[in-house]
Amino acid sequence: QQVLRAFDWQGVEVWRRDDMASPPFEGFHVAIDRDVVVASSCAAVDINSPTPCDGWMLSGLDLRTGETVWKRAGNWAVSGLGSGAAMVAGPYTGIAGAAQPVWTMIDLATGEQLGTRTWTDPWSFGEGCCDEPARVYRSGAVVFTVDGTHLEMWYPEPQTTPLQTVTFG
Repeated sequence: QQVLRAFDWQGVEVWRRDDMASPPFEGFHVAIDRDVVVASSCAAVDINSPTPCDGWMLSGLDLRTGETVWKRAGNWAVSGLGSGAAMVAGPYTGIAGAAQPVWTMIDLATGEQLGTRTWTDPWSFGEGCCDEPARVYRSGAVVFTVDGTHLEMWYPEPQTTPLQTVTFG
């Protein structure tokens, strides 16, 4: 199984996390923002099991040392990551009929939610696969989502005004 490892610019391994295996699925796995590595991982992987990812976890790690700064148990979606924050939704249970997790913005330094705003639409900030049009873009603290017919925007709460609907002709 593939485990999370960091290398310096010369290809020398700096740290290794044998307790963090790569999930055997498409979707978010790892990203770096500032001095935090955000990683979706499994404690162990068994491809032949009906639940191949055992101990699913979303973690924030110190980029220099690989030490865990924060963690959230379960399978989490991550989107719009940058400038010290990310949109997350989870944990997903995989149980048919279960309530869908809400999207929140988190502080990557602590893993804690920023503000109180949440989004209940399951694909509010989801990234599409292959030819699907759903995409998320970030410009500074503003997050844009597009799905082919809609453009939505999130910006920090202190600057938030009532929702405005705009039609593009």
